[in-house]
Amino acid sequence: MVDVTWDTGFRNRVRLLAGIEQEELDNDSLDLLMDMAAEWFYEQIGTAFSLNSNDTYNNAVMYYSCYLASIAQNGMGIERIQVGDLAVYYEGDQFIH
Repeated sequence: MVDVTWDTGFRNRVRLLAGIEQEELDNDSLDLLMDMAAEWFYEQIGTAFSLNSNDTYNNAVMYYSCYLASIAQNGMGIERIQVGDLAVYYEGDQFIH
């Protein structure tokens, strides 16, 4: 478990890059995803993530947070894919594997 106090600037950067509004993913949910990204960081680097201590580390956690936020927003299935305002829906069993 990580203990990071996420700030508004970091949350806004994740939301901007992921294309997700605050109404779609509230702060508590986003913080949970960012905690998961910080845990991933710890497993990869072997040191605890500290917000704003290193721009490269911030970006790594931010990008992974965007990935997780996109999954939380859109799911991992292929029935629906959404990028920004563009949404594609698949119908029929031929596309589901």
